[in-house]
Amino acid sequence: MPRRTNYRQQIIELLVSMNAGPGCTVTPSKPLHDRQSGLDREVDVVVERLIDREISTWSYEVVAPRRPADVEWVEAMIAKHEYLPTEKLFLVSWSGFTKGARAKAATKSGVELGTPDLVPGPNGPKIKTIRVGSIRMTATETRIGFNRPDGSKGWIRSEPDIGIYLPNMVPVGPAQKFTEMLLHDPRVGPLARENASAHPERDDLKSFDLYAPIENGVLNLYEEVLDELQPITLIEVLGDFRLAEKRLDLEVRELRGQPFAYGTVELADANATLVTRLNEALDVTAGIARFEPPKPKV
Repeated sequence: MPRRTNYRQQIIELLVSMNAGPGCTVTPSKPLHDRQSGLDREVDVVVERLIDREISTWSYEVVAPRRPADVEWVEAMIAKHEYLPTEKLFLVSWSGFTKGARAKAATKSGVELGTPDLVPGPNGPKIKTIRVGSIRMTATETRIGFNRPDGSKGWIRSEPDIGIYLPNMVPVGPAQKFTEMLLHDPRVGPLARENASAHPERDDLKSFDLYAPIENGVLNLYEEVLDELQPITLIEVLGDFRLAEKRLDLEVRELRGQPFAYGTVELADANATLVTRLNEALDVTAGIARFEPPKPKV
């Protein structure tokens, strides 16, 4: 997270990012230009929407005091944004607001207050328990299946720089490019984690085997001796696999009618902050995570 962003601000940033629609950019600790002073003022979370070729700016200021935010803080935030390009200002206090603060905000158009209220459970705050995990897939070998001119099928163990071509002999790149494309396909990671989690020996899984059938004739190998293309039928990637899963208890809160849950966990040598959106039954409907290197141990 940016240097000046604290944990509570980050939770709001991730929640806003998850709910932002297409055409929106969410930036934490973003400087906005004050047209009166000529200075830049840092805003906790800024949402910029492109509407009819114009940028609409919504700003979030977040505070986590021990007591409810008072009228002085609300007045200071309203004054701060008077000459900023903020069209709508959301003031978020994790400890609520005093009566005076609410009265002051009600006098200013475009200012809304919000408090991430705890959702009560049977024995205290409501806790949402989920399992979170990460996978690490490292390719060690790529195999390519192809059709020979006589109709028989062949296999080669591909070198990273072996060329792949379109039917008109236009090169599309080395085999390594397709290996990386397969591993980074957004469908592969979730599917691999789902299959690994359901595997009876998931804690002992050490390798993976990924197949990608290729439509006949779309991609080809070039045979120099015969001076002809040989259609690729299958690309197979083998490699090392690592699954890390942990139980995570998330604290459930509600902000402006939207239930959400959040928590932190260490996964795959990184610290992850996770925020999930919940429905009325408190089931997870969406999630977003931020990974950061762990702090060095003293």
